Amino acid sequence: MSNISWKRLALDRDLDRSSHALATLGSKVYIFGGEKEPRTPIDDLLYIVDLKDGTVATSASKLRPSARVGAALTADKKRNLIYLWGGRQSKEMTPCDASLWVYDVAGDAWTEITADKDVGGDHQVPAERSYHCMTVLGDEVFLHAGCPASGRLSTHHSLTLPVSSPAKCDNLPSAPEPGRGGTALCPLTLPASDASTSNQVLVRYGGFAGHELGSSLDVYDPSQRIWSTLAFPPNSDSTPEARSVHALIPFSFQSTISKAGNIVALMLFGERDPAPVELGHNGAGKFHSDVWALRYTPPLADKDDFKGVDGVAGFSFERVRDERGVQSDTMVTPEPRGWFGADICEDAGGDKQVVVLGGLNGKNQRLGDLWLGELTES
Repeated sequence: MSNISWKRLALDRDLDRSSHALATLGSKVYIFGGEKEPRTPIDDLLYIVDLKDGTVATSASKLRPSARVGAALTADKKRNLIYLWGGRQSKEMTPCDASLWVYDVAGDAWTEITADKDVGGDHQVPAERSYHCMTVLGDEVFLHAGCPASGRLSTHHSLTLPVSSPAKCDNLPSAPEPGRGGTALCPLTLPASDASTSNQVLVRYGGFAGHELGSSLDVYDPSQRIWSTLAFPPNSDSTPEARSVHALIPFSFQSTISKAGNIVALMLFGERDPAPVELGHNGAGKFHSDVWALRYTPPLADKDDFKGVDGVAGFSFERVRDERGVQSDTMVTPEPRGWFGADICEDAGGDKQVVVLGGLNGKNQRLGDLWLGELTES
């Protein structure tokens, strides 16, 4: 049984918001965009939270992306960079430019990487969108799904790192339908049956397509450019409920007692029922407060490469028990939420924690609390 214990970190500045983008590097959390009022971007500042003491700073870069909601932010730990793409920049949900913005942590400076619009075929510029997902795996940054001017997308794109203007984007095979917004794409390096090898994949769960999605895990193998789907039995104790605007983040945790495989990712919270139709984005739905561990067992020795269904069969979900802390005689744990930011942080000793900041609760309130979650087994 896996357990998670939570600790709330006091911040020295108000960061109440939802629909923001968040990424971590080392002991720092980087936050961009979001809203306090529906569809109204807060500002164009990059906020930097120091997890050691809760202090909040802002980037001094004079060049920076426009204020936006529903953008995606991801960290390139190899190069010490942060990437930002997409979003909407007005109450009328005007789409942002198609540029990839790159933040150099060491130099405290943003750079705009424009898209190469003179290419076609497999290198067309991705449609502008919001509430999509973006992540780095190996030497590529992947962009997936989201909401364009109308409808929802299942498209999948990548850029080879490092990038420079004009950037040429690869159009990859689209993910299994339906198109969706508010989904989560998680980069994983999976162990193979041979301990000296591993496989890199992307996994997707949930999203919103007019209704909340769940009961299946989609897996993308970049080496073969193939999507595979593993279906889970609905209404089962071992299957997470449908959800969107949640988090699915890599979290390697080597089990010493479980026969169900090592934990490779954690899934947190999210929307379980949308806001009433008459309110739309101006209202709030109902949200989850649960945490799930995604476990993986390598395939058999004669299947030591990740090949579609053979590898996918090694995945299983397990609900994580919430070890509620006690502070001033009050039970302390994150309240149910969606539209929040989350990532993993790792200290110099290699200890990992989940970082959760902000979001929207069922009372239609924007949250500004920051939580650190630590995983154990018992």
